Amino acid sequence: MIVLGIDVGGTYTDGVLLEMPGGTVIRKVKVKTDERNLSNSILQCFSRLNVPSPSLLSRFCLSTTLATNAIVEGTRKDVCAICIGFRPKRAIEYASETVVIEGRHDAAGREVQPIDLAALREAVSRSDRTSFAISGYFGVRNPRHEVLAEQEVLSMHPSATVVKGSDLVGILGMEERIFLAAKNAELIGLMSKFIDSIGSMAKVPESVIYILKGDGTLVSTREASRRPIFTVLSGPASSVMGGAALAKVRDAL
Repeated sequence: MIVLGIDVGGTYTDGVLLEMPGGTVIRKVKVKTDERNLSNSILQCFSRLNVPSPSLLSRFCLSTTLATNAIVEGTRKDVCAICIGFRPKRAIEYASETVVIEGRHDAAGREVQPIDLAALREAVSRSDRTSFAISGYFGVRNPRHEVLAEQEVLSMHPSATVVKGSDLVGILGMEERIFLAAKNAELIGLMSKFIDSIGSMAKVPESVIYILKGDGTLVSTREASRRPIFTVLSGPASSVMGGAALAKVRDAL
């Protein structure tokens, strides 16, 4: 069983070809990272590893700085942030437009104020944005308002990208969720394009490609495309995981 791992760092892109089980290193390479074209860096690494047959890979694990760089460099996309039942205390730097509408649930998830769908429709109909982020008051206790808002947005903009805060995290804090949702909405297009280019150019089946998250776990390309915000800091995570593996220890500091 052959496993391929590639880590795209800010300076270098590292790759390793392993034989499993046992983790025997077949080949390892290091190439200079092209910050303007991460896909090219990965493909250079892939080529120098001389993978016998991409179709025979049992797993292709990839960690990328794409999402991290987009946050650090302030890459922006047109995102409309929809706040249900609250007004953010500060500007949402990831959004170019913010809409505030009425609607609220209490801490038990009971509706105490209906969502103002008429106001939402009016605001969204005037918007020319391609991505929308939604967060509702106590939306993690009852996401119904967020779901209704999503349905309204898609009815007017069928091809839009819509991210609900309750789909990303289960913690209280509607402002934190709208910031996460807005950034995630911004990153979806970048990550999807990146993943598509890797699969098609390397000719590796999508079913064996996995993306590393910032907590060191792996997710499918489909999940990474939906929630690219979770891949932030996957580089440092892969360094820790790799160090522990090379040292052959389960716990390390």
